[in-house]
Amino acid sequence: MSRENELLSIGEVAKLTGVSVQALRYYERKNIIKPIYTNADSGYRYYSPDQIYFIQLIVNCVNLDIPLKELAGVFNADDMSGFRDFFVKNKEAAERKARLINASINGFNAVLARIEIASLYSFGEIYSREYPEKVYFLKPYNQPIKNENRLKLFLEMAQEMHGNNFNRITTEDNFDELLGLPDFGVISQYSSSNASYFIFGEVTKQMATDNCISLPAGAYFFRQDKESQLENAPEIFKEHIKGVDSFMIIETEEPFLSKTKINQPIYELRLIIL
Repeated sequence: MSRENELLSIGEVAKLTGVSVQALRYYERKNIIKPIYTNADSGYRYYSPDQIYFIQLIVNCVNLDIPLKELAGVFNADDMSGFRDFFVKNKEAAERKARLINASINGFNAVLARIEIASLYSFGEIYSREYPEKVYFLKPYNQPIKNENRLKLFLEMAQEMHGNNFNRITTEDNFDELLGLPDFGVISQYSSSNASYFIFGEVTKQMATDNCISLPAGAYFFRQDKESQLENAPEIFKEHIKGVDSFMIIETEEPFLSKTKINQPIYELRLIIL
């Protein structure tokens, strides 16, 4: 029996693994994995069946963006302890990447959900829908917040949030604490005696501080408009706040509620009865 009959041709390996012949030859040139036998006369390359496992490992490393040079060094060292250490390290890196990808998918799902919401409602009409529990980081302001001042105030709030260590997510890999599409906006809180004003940014429960408030899940009245209606909110919701001593008006600026243009933000008012 010839040596070739005991082995797999490069074409057979390509079919079994889904790795192209060109890629297998590239791995050979990079000294990552070489054919176990090459016919001196024909130049045909042959692989042993057990090399299929190593080729699949190479594919996994390529999919995870692990440098081929690093992988070649592990194979060429021919040391099982180093081989183990390599895969332990990169398994941890792969798990981190998977958590980050899942967080990104959550972000995509949140955007798609907002786009779907936009198709259900008309501008200038009051509706009610279920909202999940929300935790907002608040920065107080001493007067009603004008639309033209929001950008500056949002930037100030962002700096204050970072001062409260909210940036620890990226440094500690707490990807479960990433919100898919966090709320940012302004709040006017009314009572029978006064009114208070805040800029806010949404955070997770795990990130809540003394500067945060938690709004329970529930059905809330809301309205969507092409321009800010915060100043007119008490009049807009006048029928819903009759006999109510304390209530909160939240206005968010939504980039995904527009029915036509991407760069046309939509404002959403929400009424919270306290």
